Amino acid sequence: MFENKLGQSFESLGKRMIYSYLATYPVFKPVTNCGASELSQRQMYDFLYETIEIIYDDLSLINTEEEPDECCEWWQLNKDRPELILRMQKIEKKLIDFFDYYLKIGMLGEATDNTLIISKADMRIQQKTKEKLSRFGLVCDESKDSYVISHSKYSELFPAWKLHCSVPKENIVRSRNMMNFLHGKFCSKQYTAVEMFGKICNQEQIAELESYFLQKGYTPVNNEMNVMYEKVYPKKQKAQMQIYYDWRKKNQMVFYFKVPHFTTLIKSYGNMDDELKGLIFERTKTCDGCGYCTQTDKTGKRPRLALPLEFNGETLVKCPLFPVIAWNYTDETMIRIVKKLFDMAK
Repeated sequence: MFENKLGQSFESLGKRMIYSYLATYPVFKPVTNCGASELSQRQMYDFLYETIEIIYDDLSLINTEEEPDECCEWWQLNKDRPELILRMQKIEKKLIDFFDYYLKIGMLGEATDNTLIISKADMRIQQKTKEKLSRFGLVCDESKDSYVISHSKYSELFPAWKLHCSVPKENIVRSRNMMNFLHGKFCSKQYTAVEMFGKICNQEQIAELESYFLQKGYTPVNNEMNVMYEKVYPKKQKAQMQIYYDWRKKNQMVFYFKVPHFTTLIKSYGNMDDELKGLIFERTKTCDGCGYCTQTDKTGKRPRLALPLEFNGETLVKCPLFPVIAWNYTDETMIRIVKKLFDMAK
């Protein structure tokens, strides 16, 4: 049974990584008139989730050792813990390699009579690989010229398997190819944040955020473990809401907001209510004299863009060039503040 482990520790680093694919596995979303029946699509959907579960329980299936769990704090960048990030990337690569094999046999095979037939002229399947496939319920028989793969529990999954392999490949980003395969992104299928993260987050609150940004004309884009809503405002001001899962972090869920025309917005600080003032004062960048806002000034006379803001008797000088605010949770207060902020930032 699935367990919500947001913010919790894991038995190993490998399990932390594999869990992310269970936690973000989307709802079943069949497509009609696509060359595979709804039953076939459902069986492929269940088979792939079951595959991830089996790997989670036995990491040796992707040739990964059990090593102690570690993660990054929310404020740490990849460069802050390079050795840990490298270990994480190595584990993730092994999972990608595993599903690359699923992709390969799906692309080379022909779905016929509840089997997948692969010509020996196209590839060879070694005995060791057959034994590993059997761990996932796949039986690989062979004749003189071909291999015949079947599955007793999911006997009709192979037309959908072929369909999952039909998603255009983005060779540069292998993890994206794998996610497109796992999530069945054929026929331009996309998922909402509720459909992606509904098992681990408050569905009603995420739906409220999605509805709000759709009503404001934002365009949804679904990419790997990220659902983004984006809009370009006048003067090429790009604004975003991103909801994504970052398994490298201690608190894996991230709700990221990039505010449009923030330089103009911050000048209206005096017109904000205390709730919005508190957000701007406490959650935005304080000027550290980095010189970013004056780097193109050759005269040395350009004043910094930072503004002194006061809240509850304290004054800080705030930078208007970093319009990003993020949370790792949702609640009614957070949603109310986000709406106020974006309603004001026109």
